[in-house]
Amino acid sequence: MHMTTLTKKEFEQGLDKRITPLTKILSQTTALLTHVLEDVSGLKTDMKTVKDTLESHTITLDAISKNTEISKAESAAIKARFDRHEQWIKQMAAKLDMKLES
Repeated sequence: MHMTTLTKKEFEQGLDKRITPLTKILSQTTALLTHVLEDVSGLKTDMKTVKDTLESHTITLDAISKNTEISKAESAAIKARFDRHEQWIKQMAAKLDMKLES
């Protein structure tokens, strides 16, 4: 078996030839990762804005829903009162022998 003897300089040059492409790849990967991290940070900010807006809309819709329920309850009470008054008026008209016209 034949063994080649390398000088220190030849060894370093050979090593540089193998390391240089890897260094370029690492540099490109680092740059790409930096951009990805910036994009993710931007997405986090955007999602926070969406979350805050959604929370605000949910609070508003809850208030509208509550007010609607209150309005329905008030309308039902008013209708019941109106129906009672209408019944009383009809009873009074019958006792007074009056004909009510629509």
